[in-house]
Amino acid sequence: MSLSPQKRRKLRLSDSEAKNAALLYDFDHVNKLIHEDARIRLDFVSKVSHSCPYEHFGEACKIPSQTINLDLSVRRSEEELPRRRRRITADPLHDEVYETFHRRMKKEERSRTLTDRGRMYFEMDNLKSQLELLQQHDWNKHLPTLTKINDRSDVDELLKKRQATMHEIEKTLAKFANWEARSSALSAEMKVWENQALARKRVDDDDADDVDETVLDVPLHVLAKERRQQRIARDGMPIRILLRNGHQVRYNPYLTPTVVVEREKSR
Repeated sequence: MSLSPQKRRKLRLSDSEAKNAALLYDFDHVNKLIHEDARIRLDFVSKVSHSCPYEHFGEACKIPSQTINLDLSVRRSEEELPRRRRRITADPLHDEVYETFHRRMKKEERSRTLTDRGRMYFEMDNLKSQLELLQQHDWNKHLPTLTKINDRSDVDELLKKRQATMHEIEKTLAKFANWEARSSALSAEMKVWENQALARKRVDDDDADDVDETVLDVPLHVLAKERRQQRIARDGMPIRILLRNGHQVRYNPYLTPTVVVEREKSR
């Protein structure tokens, strides 16, 4: 039996209303202790409070009547380890095999990240515009499009849900601002690290300036002093830690830390 056009329009209208209602803020079925700052009453004298404690999650807070005993017996089995294989001198899977794949995946990941970032900024712009609408003089016209309202003639309900909606939007915008600040700081830190890594790659050793012929005119003790100062500025000074047990630890950025015996001071 085919439906009439009017009946079909009603069905489509009801479906769209149900979908739109699912996207609205619903403050009727929330925890009042969190959103409305309700008071918790604790009575340790009355028998009612002990028999009916506060249970926000209902049946999930109750202890199950039946307990399940799991069999935790450990089974032991003795097996011989396989013989050690010969070492393979040549790597059968070189990095060059996967470089093309990694470049393609990295490009796709960057594209998806930019798409998600653009979608996120678009949603934040919508929230900012919604917050501006709630701050206007005709906010009561825009509130039903954002929040579920039971009685539009109830001024107390409108004011309370307007404040709750603005609070939720402000919390979301604050989280987004926090994420944006942390993302910018992380990007700046990564850029600094990449620049430092590039600088370290350019200056691999202290003899990088030997290609300059003017170095040959500088005395060796002056050149050694300049390179030592550059090394200290870049990697830090060598240190010595006295252990007070006749030994000391010597650390040098270019050498392996060693433990040596202290020499007796000549009197």
